[in-house]
Amino acid sequence: MTEDKKGSEYRVANYDGGLKVVPEAGLAGTVEIKPDGVWNLHLGFGKNAFARFEQMPLQVEPLSRESCRVWIRSVNNPNFAARFDLPTTPASVLEADLSERGLLINQVMAAAAERGRRKAAGQWWVGIKPYRILIGCHYSGAKTKSEVGNLEATAGGLQYNGGVFGSKVTIPWHTISDIEISTQSTKRVTAGRVLAVGVFALVAKKNETYTYVHITASNSVWSFATKSPQPKVLAAMKPVLDALNSRVQSPPPAPVAAPPSSVADELAKLAKLKADGLLTEEEFAAQKARLLS
Repeated sequence: MTEDKKGSEYRVANYDGGLKVVPEAGLAGTVEIKPDGVWNLHLGFGKNAFARFEQMPLQVEPLSRESCRVWIRSVNNPNFAARFDLPTTPASVLEADLSERGLLINQVMAAAAERGRRKAAGQWWVGIKPYRILIGCHYSGAKTKSEVGNLEATAGGLQYNGGVFGSKVTIPWHTISDIEISTQSTKRVTAGRVLAVGVFALVAKKNETYTYVHITASNSVWSFATKSPQPKVLAAMKPVLDALNSRVQSPPPAPVAAPPSSVADELAKLAKLKADGLLTEEEFAAQKARLLS
């Protein structure tokens, strides 16, 4: 095993061909555990496979004191499995490496279940990969027209980072109610206000077309401009837009059921029916016995 800032790498043998992208069995190579939560299987020229642990975690099984078998599982398909061996790595070593990264299969499954619970509770953003740069852009609130930064998805929210000496803005996820991507530098707000273009008036040039990202959060609008065409910006923002659009709507409250009648009430009704001549003595006795039982 070699370890550096790029992750950990282990020698692989006896790959079983269970992945569609590499269907050949018996191959050898390496598997890399990357620090961003991705495993990467290298089995020769053009024979590579990779996936995020949150989608396809690895399950470790001891083979001997010096080797282990690794199963690739699917979170969404319990019937799927592929495998390979690590002939020079004990199971305890790989398990310790994965555990330190929070990537053991039980940790991954527990995290997936927790994300599901949080999403069902209204936290639509939990499925977005954090620390992802979405677009390079100008920010309407920047102090200078030359400032260019990045709009990023972070664990805490959407963040604009204008560099060491530039502006820094974080928009918490739970405050975001709408995201609009358009070629218009202004967004009309429900209250009737129009967002001031700010530095956009300085950066805009006659022969250049900008795409604008307008984020509505807590009754305010944050705007960012980029030279990227609108389809490219939509593609970059897709994880955030998909999560926002899949917000769980609270179901309508269930109708309140009428309280059940008591036995005494039912007996009173039966007695009245008998008194009115609508039930015979035998029918009354049978219904009374049913209620009392």
